[in-house]
Amino acid sequence: MDTFHPLSCAMLKNLKTARHDGVVKALYQLLFQIGLRQGILREAPLTYGDIHRRADIKFIKNQIDGYVDVAVVNPACTKYLSRGSGNIGGQAGVHKEALKTAKYQVLGEAISSKFIPFIVDATGRLAPKAVAFINNLTGFQTPGMPGDDRLAGVRRFFYLRVMASVVKGNAAMVQACLDHSTVVQNH
Repeated sequence: MDTFHPLSCAMLKNLKTARHDGVVKALYQLLFQIGLRQGILREAPLTYGDIHRRADIKFIKNQIDGYVDVAVVNPACTKYLSRGSGNIGGQAGVHKEALKTAKYQVLGEAISSKFIPFIVDATGRLAPKAVAFINNLTGFQTPGMPGDDRLAGVRRFFYLRVMASVVKGNAAMVQACLDHSTVVQNH
């Protein structure tokens, strides 16, 4: 078995969903902790004519709504390796950001301009648009510059939660593949 196969195995869809949902929950709680206690909706349906999409989170900040769609990708997956993820850190996340952005562009400018692709790879690395979104939400300043210590703590805790969600999900996926391999070998 390929060492990294379990992190993107199609047979483990429920476990992949649990890993994804852990990241969504961490993001939802971050939005709540920064003061967006009203106007946060999980699984927000979006429609443009006959086209339907579902964002993981809809939020309202300063009377402006935004839509977040989360994905967790495995940079060791063949489709990302063929796009350079083996040589360029973060390449899988950047590629998935482009795919998610295109998926929402068909809904028109009014929605696509408010869309944030929130991509995390299976190593815990956040893609550039996810990092920019978190930094914007938490008022991140240039390192060494004065900032809000409470928000900095909230941001650090959020990153730890995301890492824990990804690691927990990865462990469950690897264990499931190992258990399956043992069953197949014993028959």
